[in-house]
Amino acid sequence: MIVEATFSATMILGGQIKGTSTRLLQIYREGNFVEASDDTPLFQISAMQYGRPILVRAFDLEMSFEDAVKLLMVSFDSTFKANLSVNLPLDLHVYTADSLKHGTMTRIKKMIRIST
Repeated sequence: MIVEATFSATMILGGQIKGTSTRLLQIYREGNFVEASDDTPLFQISAMQYGRPILVRAFDLEMSFEDAVKLLMVSFDSTFKANLSVNLPLDLHVYTADSLKHGTMTRIKKMIRIST
């Protein structure tokens, strides 16, 4: 009996090799990839037509890290509400450039409303 298996995942991979700058890649199941850069600083896995417009309109390279994470949560919330196939949990891994150590890892299991 021959069993065929297929790899069907899209993922974000980031890291750093000592002496080089950090890199962040979105790798598609076909094996091709897109790299984040100063010209293309954002990408989002799955259903990007829902949450991506929020990022495109509101993201600013000068915003604080905390504000950028809040913006990502709004973007994800938009995607969750518009596409039932996308849902929690979300895994967030924060890496400090040049530390060459694992950063802070957080699993977001539920969304909460933030009042302004």
